[in-house]
Amino acid sequence: MKIGIILSVILVVVLGGFYFIATYSPPDPPTSATSESKLVAATLAADLPAMFEPTEVNEDANAAYAAVFAYFQENFEDFVKNRQVIKEPDDRSATQLTDLLIKASRAGKLSKPFLDNLVPLKPGGEMPHDAITVIQQVVLGLAARNRESGNAGYAMDATKAVFAMGQRAFENSTRYYNRWSGIVAMTDAGSQMAMWAEEDPELMEKLKAWDPALKKVADAWVPKVGKILKSLRPQIGDLINIARNDKDLTFRVEATLQLGVVKFNPKTRGNLKAITSAIEDAKASEDPAISAAGNAAEAFTKEEMRKL
Repeated sequence: MKIGIILSVILVVVLGGFYFIATYSPPDPPTSATSESKLVAATLAADLPAMFEPTEVNEDANAAYAAVFAYFQENFEDFVKNRQVIKEPDDRSATQLTDLLIKASRAGKLSKPFLDNLVPLKPGGEMPHDAITVIQQVVLGLAARNRESGNAGYAMDATKAVFAMGQRAFENSTRYYNRWSGIVAMTDAGSQMAMWAEEDPELMEKLKAWDPALKKVADAWVPKVGKILKSLRPQIGDLINIARNDKDLTFRVEATLQLGVVKFNPKTRGNLKAITSAIEDAKASEDPAISAAGNAAEAFTKEEMRKL
């Protein structure tokens, strides 16, 4: 009788062990892609030469840029067709948009957060109609046409206004779309100015300082974004590592939002448990941006994921 009981206990323990092994799996660990050196915040050096000078120091820059984006949204059919930039929009609309952007570049009072309210708080969030990118292309195109027609001063003012929008978005926004679009805007505006800087050695020296600075930021961002944040199948350990430990708030917010996507395809129970825990911790964060991202990740639905 005792032997039977002992054998039964052993059988239960063995079966329990097999069940534990079959059902338990640890979460995927982070890889070298998110080593400590990769989780630093990429910033622009404070001693870079100024590419624009606000002349209206007491003017509200936030309100001025709000007017730019409001005009764009109200008239986007003048600039966009099937989400593609119309190469040569009506000069009247392009000039009004450009004048508003130049006015905004001259306004001196800018507060954070900048433009973040225009980006939906969800995975893959970007401005409606890819606004920053379209605006920069419209304004740079108009600037080039003005340069060709002999209006060099206006062309340079417009191009510098694009650079100003880009720098301000990179330095004062939190959302990834704004900041990456800012890098692109500065790079494209700088390239356009470089074509016109033969007679301006001082401008050329400024551009030479900015070029490697922008490239350094892009080189730090592209691997994390392409392999993890925007990947359809990211390494879960890396995504969670960014969400928890990246020194750049932008990346922590975007990684937290992306947890709302991967929770539907965690691959293992260990990953799902780690994802759920990271989302819960984000919701409880004292940082309002992280807390909001955590709540958005939890609320994100399968239907939204399919649309994404």
